[in-house]
Amino acid sequence: MDADQPQRELAYQRLRRKIQDQEILPGTMLSQLVLADQLGVGRTPMREAMQRLEYDGMLVALPQRGWMVRTMSPRDIEETYVIRTRLETLAARRAATLGSPEQVAELRGLVEAQGEAFAAGQSIDKQRSLDRAFHRKIWELADSPRLEQMLSQLVDTAILDPLQQRVITQPGTLRASVAAHDDICQAIESGDADEAERRLAAHSADYWESAIRLLSERTQ
Repeated sequence: MDADQPQRELAYQRLRRKIQDQEILPGTMLSQLVLADQLGVGRTPMREAMQRLEYDGMLVALPQRGWMVRTMSPRDIEETYVIRTRLETLAARRAATLGSPEQVAELRGLVEAQGEAFAAGQSIDKQRSLDRAFHRKIWELADSPRLEQMLSQLVDTAILDPLQQRVITQPGTLRASVAAHDDICQAIESGDADEAERRLAAHSADYWESAIRLLSERTQ
C-alpha cells in the first residue's frame, strides 16, 4: 500500500469539508505548506489532495501562485443548474421504478423530518442538511453508481454557488421545498416515473427562478 495514502485521504476529506462548510470561502488563495501544517500532513499528500480537489472542480490551479477556491460565475451557475436538472430528473424516473419499499420508506422519513424541522423553526443549516439528504436518497434509489457519482460531484461544486444561501433564506423557500419534496416522494411511492420526473423538474425550476431574480438584483 502507498505509505502516503492515509494522509492523502485525510487531507482531502478535511479540506473538502472546510470548503463545503464555507470555513474557507470561494476566491480564497491556499498555501500548500500552510495547509499541510494546519492539517498535520506531509507536503506531498497535501499537494495530491489539492490536485484531487482541482479535478473535483472545487479548486483552481494558478501557475506560480498555487491554488484558489473556485468562484462561480453566472454562466457556471446556469450550467450547473441545467446539467443537474437533467441528471436528477433521470434519477427521479429511475427511483420511481427501481427503489425498494425500504428505500422509499426512508425517503418518506426524510420528508417528514424536514417538515418537522421547518415547523419547529430549526436552524437553516439543519434544514439544508435534510434537504441534501432527500436529494441524495433519490440518487441512491436510482440504482446507478455512475449517475450518483456525477450528481455528487456537481453538488459538491455547487456549494461554491454564492446564491445558494440567499435563495434558501428567501421568504417561503423552505416551506415550498418541504411541499415539493412531499410531491416528489408521492410520485415515487406510486411508481409513477413520468410524474416523478415532472415534479422534480418543477422543483428545480423554482430554485432557478429565484436564482435568476437574485442574479438580476446583483448586476443592477
